[in-house]
Amino acid sequence: MHRTEATNHASNLYTEGPPATIFGAPAANALQEEICYVITQAGLTLLTESTETRTQLWLALVALGAGLPKYSTQSISATTTFTSDVGAEKTHFITPTGADRNFNPSGSFNTGYRVWVINSSGSYNIVFDAAVSAQTVSPGTYGMFIYNGAIWL
Repeated sequence: MHRTEATNHASNLYTEGPPATIFGAPAANALQEEICYVITQAGLTLLTESTETRTQLWLALVALGAGLPKYSTQSISATTTFTSDVGAEKTHFITPTGADRNFNPSGSFNTGYRVWVINSSGSYNIVFDAAVSAQTVSPGTYGMFIYNGAIWL
């Protein structure tokens, strides 16, 4: 990041003028790339203009700030299952497409196993453990679920 050096700045700050500071391509590109770096370092894939959710930076900050564990990123267009992984927790960045989608545990999990589900969709819900707990993760939000040995809480 850098402070502006654009025409009509005052001590590297923008002014309203007259004459106003010109917000040019160097400043816009620096801002864009700083934000994109945070998003990609959190494991998210950058969206396009047509798929933009306006929540990616927030989701990235949540993931990085919480020190979320090992992650997977996936787009799901049907009911999808996941299995236990090495360790005690895993993060899933999920983009449901076309409709609300179910994301269900499959197999054996140790008591205390934690799963973070981050919904990077702008339109569709994720229903976690649809058959038993049926907990909804709304677009642009996240949920953390813990297996208590019998059910997911």
